[in-house]
Amino acid sequence: MPKDYSNYGRFKNNTDHTIGVSNGVYGSTSYIMDKKDTKAKKSYFFFDDEIVAVGSDINASNNNPIHTTINQAKAKNVMVDGHAVASGIESQSLNASWIHNDAIGYVFPNQTDVVVSNGQQQTMPSLWPDQFKEETPDTFKVWIDHGTKPQNESYSYIVLPSQNSEATKIIRKCNSYRNCGKFKQGTRSYPSWSKTNTTEFF
Repeated sequence: MPKDYSNYGRFKNNTDHTIGVSNGVYGSTSYIMDKKDTKAKKSYFFFDDEIVAVGSDINASNNNPIHTTINQAKAKNVMVDGHAVASGIESQSLNASWIHNDAIGYVFPNQTDVVVSNGQQQTMPSLWPDQFKEETPDTFKVWIDHGTKPQNESYSYIVLPSQNSEATKIIRKCNSYRNCGKFKQGTRSYPSWSKTNTTEFF
C-alpha cells in the first residue's frame, strides 16, 4: 500500500492567526507562530524595492536554541559591513548593520547580532536531483540566534533584492530614514526607508 509522505516534517501550528492584505501595489502578511513550545509574532511588508521583516514577542520554553533564519543561498562575495567573509567560514558571530550576498542586500535598522556562514553544504536534501547532491558549493547562511528559552525577543531587517553592496551600504547610512516612515507591530516601532506607514494588529 503506498505511503503518504505529504505531511512528513510538518508541525501543527496552535493558532489560526494568519492574515495578508494588499492594495495591488504594496502588501503585508503576518502570523502568530505557536508550535513546539515556541511562540512569536511575525510580519512581512512588501514595497517597491524592499521587503521588511519584523518579529516580536519571541518566547520559548524548550531547551533548543531558537533561530530566525534570514536566508540560505549559494555564496557569492559575502560581505558584512563592507568586510568579506572568507570561504570556509562555518559560523561567525558578528554585530552587523548590513550584509550582502550575490545581488541581495540585508539591512538592519538597529545593529543586530547575527551568525554568518560561508562554508560548504554538508548535507543535501534527500529530494534534490543526484547531480545537485554531487555539488559541494559554498553556501551563504545568515541567522539571528535568540538563544535558549528566549523571553520577549524581537528582530527587524530589510531585504533589498537586486542591489549591489555599495547601494546596500548607502541605504543603511541614509540620514533621513527615521523620517521616512515606521512599521509598528504590537507596541514596537521599526524604522524604514519606505514613505508608507504600515501597522500590523495582533
